[in-house]
Amino acid sequence: MHKEYLFSLFCILFLVYCSKCIKEMFEIMDGNSMDRIIDIYEMMRNVRRISFKAKSLEGSSTGWNYAGRGNVVVREEGDRLYFIEEIILDNDIRYSDRKFWEFKENYIGFYRFRNGDYEKIFEFLFCGGEFMMKKEYLCSPDLYYGEMKILDNRMCLMIRVKGEKKNEVLEYTYLT
Repeated sequence: MHKEYLFSLFCILFLVYCSKCIKEMFEIMDGNSMDRIIDIYEMMRNVRRISFKAKSLEGSSTGWNYAGRGNVVVREEGDRLYFIEEIILDNDIRYSDRKFWEFKENYIGFYRFRNGDYEKIFEFLFCGGEFMMKKEYLCSPDLYYGEMKILDNRMCLMIRVKGEKKNEVLEYTYLT
């Protein structure tokens, strides 16, 4: 009987503790996420430069091993920031890309211009002081995983591509 009582007491205390943690997590998300997203919007609207790195990992057949630097032109449109990027790779090839970032109350959406239109790639949810990818992006037969880090006057986007022929890491660092 004593063991059952202790186990029941433990379960009750554990549930109380868990509910308190969940409540605190939602308070942090609700209170801080919008402020943090606004701060990031303000920083990202001032982005002017980009550093890019692509690296093929073991098992990849693409040979994506490039680095480059370039400029970014930012256009504001409501809750969106459009990035027009011009990068010169280390082999002197000029690379252009277009993306947009959508800033919502509890997430930042990342879109890339593909096949004549913008396509949503990731949603990054703000949780516990950092951004977490909501779900991976499938571009069959490849899966894309994203990670977003904010450091002072720069934002780092890392994309991992994994598929039958691909095993790559792409790093975009945006600087003000």
